[in-house]
Amino acid sequence: MKKGIGIFVLFLSLLIIKSAVATDKMSLSFFDGKLKVGGDFYVRFETRSDYYTQDGGRIKDHGTSSRQRLSFSLMPKEEFQFVITFLKTLDWDDPHPSLFPYAYDHGTDIQQAYFILKPFDSIQLWAGRREIAYLNQRLIGHSYGWTNKPINFDGAGIIFDGKRVKVDLFYLNKVLRDLDETHAFNDDWYGKPADLYGMWLTFKKVSFLGNIDTYLLFDDRDNKDNSYTPGLRVYGKKGLWDYDTNLSLQFGRKHIRGEKLERHAWAFYVDTGYTFYNPIKARVAFQYNYASGDGDPNDHSYHTFDQLYACVHGKYGLMDLFSWQNMHDLYFYSTLSPIKRIKILSGIHSFWLDDAHDAWYNCYKKVQRHDPTGNADSFIGNEFDLLITYNPHYTKNVIFKAFYGHFFAASYVDDTGESDDADYFYLQLEYRF
Repeated sequence: MKKGIGIFVLFLSLLIIKSAVATDKMSLSFFDGKLKVGGDFYVRFETRSDYYTQDGGRIKDHGTSSRQRLSFSLMPKEEFQFVITFLKTLDWDDPHPSLFPYAYDHGTDIQQAYFILKPFDSIQLWAGRREIAYLNQRLIGHSYGWTNKPINFDGAGIIFDGKRVKVDLFYLNKVLRDLDETHAFNDDWYGKPADLYGMWLTFKKVSFLGNIDTYLLFDDRDNKDNSYTPGLRVYGKKGLWDYDTNLSLQFGRKHIRGEKLERHAWAFYVDTGYTFYNPIKARVAFQYNYASGDGDPNDHSYHTFDQLYACVHGKYGLMDLFSWQNMHDLYFYSTLSPIKRIKILSGIHSFWLDDAHDAWYNCYKKVQRHDPTGNADSFIGNEFDLLITYNPHYTKNVIFKAFYGHFFAASYVDDTGESDDADYFYLQLEYRF
């Protein structure tokens, strides 16, 4: 209770502060901009009911979590920048059975500590611990804005950013979280279980195609599993239309029950929308997501696509019931702003398994349900999402969010166990400066 009171007092004090630039994550500036300070505080209450379990049952849970975050950016010269972020998280209702793996107590720790060196205008070097994302967090994500402790990586990279071409070479090692609250700064640096090497090449404004990304990711895990993920992405805008499409292939090896299997998997998505020229800023959009599954565990090959280190909250439904593995997802959605400072996202997903012999995986790559016989129908169900975001008129620093999601269970759920519909609701209050 004392921890909760302390956080509430801190939040009230933050509301009094008026930041210089509301949209800047480092909005407090000192010494002619050489030192910038920013941070945030959020608290979220959420409840989930009738979520499905691997043994065919259903569970429910609720929880309140919060985060305190403070960042400093030091730039004594234009060629050098150092960023450090401190983070403390609280889960007011732990333990949880399985529904909130992203919410827990974590003592004050270094969330980010990295430097950026710019020896030339077009070249940037970086090293240290940081939050980072690629492919809109579908393959590598940080989850900032959602989890109370965002995903972070130790690593280094070099970036060449020219007028027409951008080349990004990097090494990343996902930070393993030490949940011992008695010690500060206790997350291990450059630890196990995997090393990720990446090359990301962007061609800017290529004729009528827009931007083109080509990439290759090599994930080398300590359990001797590995994967090579090459990909191609094309995205851009044509007038009021926008489009984004990507194809990812996957090769390598996977060990199951002591046998080494050869990976052969793939995934793609297409996302396109039209924004109407009107006062409410309405956009209607269509998205299709696909990821391969494995139909035969005994054919000495592995076909389930691995989404690597993604944060897919909101990519395949805001209820977090799906990951980019063994799935078809047909998604129709819209965004609009009927009143100034209010944004509404609504949409409906329809989900099928790519192969009914493989499992249904949730957003954390955990098995949600599985029928190894493959006799279950592949249609899992539909999900309806409604998210409302509100910024009060007196400040852009405060953000209120309210969400409701309902999952309409279909035949696959009924074929694999208890099959009532699932619900998810949350309220979130955040302050950023």
